[in-house]
Amino acid sequence: MIIIPPHYVHQLFNRKLTVYERYIITINSNWLHTVLGADSEFMYYASSANLPAIVQLSVSDVSILREQMDHYLQTHSTPSLFAYADFFSLLGTLDSQIIHGLRKNPAGKRSISQSQKNVNEIISFINRHLTEPLTLDLIAAEFHLNKDYLGRLFKEHTHATIGHYICIQRVNLAQSMLAEGQTVTQVQERLGFSSYAYFFKFFKKMTGISPSHYRKTNMKLIE
Repeated sequence: MIIIPPHYVHQLFNRKLTVYERYIITINSNWLHTVLGADSEFMYYASSANLPAIVQLSVSDVSILREQMDHYLQTHSTPSLFAYADFFSLLGTLDSQIIHGLRKNPAGKRSISQSQKNVNEIISFINRHLTEPLTLDLIAAEFHLNKDYLGRLFKEHTHATIGHYICIQRVNLAQSMLAEGQTVTQVQERLGFSSYAYFFKFFKKMTGISPSHYRKTNMKLIE
């Protein structure tokens, strides 16, 4: 099991070209704190203050975890009280297995290079300022780096340009805001797009559908 705290640059390679099944669970620590309280240490290892880690699971642990994941995925297609109960049961199993694995093998925590740390900090900075103007020059000045070097460093670790990464993250934020019920105009203005038409074109190019259609579809799911 691989644990990747927020904003850590990571890549997965299957060098042996073997077929395998991968489960991905994304934990939003802010959401957990909202539900459980800011003082909760539940899944503490998923916070940005911790290092990435690899936990070796036993065959029986993998079987238990996989059974719970498959049950959740097959049973709950829409939000419900039972879905939340099963979800937290799954998180509880996951948490106990990870804590046991980390205690058994503290060396499972992985160190990262200085260049990786720099990129992690850049990504964190971008994500905190998505509603503000962001340019390569501005980011380079913030981190006291040459902009050409910054661009090469970022692409080396993420395989994406800074501009493309900002676009992806702004679309993700726009989708969340639209699903929460904000109007297309409100989202356009908050994200700093110069006009409704430009935001409309940008959103549709990145997602394949218009922002108004996305809002309508996802608002129905919430209702």
